[in-house]
Amino acid sequence: MGSTASADYPTTTGAFQTTYGGGLSDVFVTAIDPSKSNSLVYSTLLGGSGDDDAGEFARGVAVDTAGNVIVIGNTTSANFPTLHAPQSNVAGGQDAFVSKLNATGSALLYSTYLGGTGDDFGAGVVVDKVGNTFLTGQTTSANFPTNSAPHGTLNGPSDSFIAKLSADFNLSSSPASASITAGQTVTYSVTVSPTDGLYGLPVSLACTGTPSLSTCTISPQQVTPGSAAVSATVTITTTAPQSSMLHVLGSVTGVYALFLPLLWLYSGTAKHGRSAKLRTLGWVLGVVLLLIVVSLVGCGGSYSPPKQQKPGTPSGTSTITISGSSSSMNHTTTVTLNVI
Repeated sequence: MGSTASADYPTTTGAFQTTYGGGLSDVFVTAIDPSKSNSLVYSTLLGGSGDDDAGEFARGVAVDTAGNVIVIGNTTSANFPTLHAPQSNVAGGQDAFVSKLNATGSALLYSTYLGGTGDDFGAGVVVDKVGNTFLTGQTTSANFPTNSAPHGTLNGPSDSFIAKLSADFNLSSSPASASITAGQTVTYSVTVSPTDGLYGLPVSLACTGTPSLSTCTISPQQVTPGSAAVSATVTITTTAPQSSMLHVLGSVTGVYALFLPLLWLYSGTAKHGRSAKLRTLGWVLGVVLLLIVVSLVGCGGSYSPPKQQKPGTPSGTSTITISGSSSSMNHTTTVTLNVI
């Protein structure tokens, strides 16, 4: 890797950046296979419209166990390519940059500025066996970003810097438990933080173990912690039981079939009869109807209470697992939900 001022620097099909970005120079990253007559595996440019090679310090490159390439250097470009960047804008005259390309050179995995209001230069990078990335360089910025720094103050016109990009992240949640009634909603907070240094890759969040007839949503579903912890909100929505508002009578069968014509006869004779005999017959029918109703109630077959139509989220305690995944890293945290 290095820098080029050639607009026609050779790139390969499918490379991340095949067009010269402009300015005084662009960074290039080129992979060569010595077992195939030194043919190009890939070749890509990396830069914006400013001068992406304005420092006087050697630049660095490292390759991890998966074949991904990490490049460090410095740039004055306001439009230098960034992705999942804890620092997405150039802060001074020139900043250091750290970019990670996949093993085929076709895409960025992350890319970020690193610097303050002065001039900052990236010089070297190494990767350990578990994927932690260590950076070094020089800064003239009194506000150079630091984290867990034993020496966090600029001590002269310029100082060296050492930074670590973490290969792992931590996952935690709060509150540990919550109690609600069916039909209510509860929220938890899940926090993603770098294990040490800076974690520059996105972490995707998901949840499992919610009780039946409930839903779980996470916002946002993907976060990038960078050098500081970031949080997302987990919302559990439960379902209330729904009941019928109708009072349902028993089925009109057997004795019920006799009930209806007797009611019709009673209505026609007691209220509209033209003679005393018919009215007397109507009142007799009324007594018979009353006896039928009493006998039906005694047999327990005349009336039923409101019927439940749809069940709600059942009562009980559930353990909900919130998971975070990023690259090859996977972590979980759990919370408890008690539905009363």
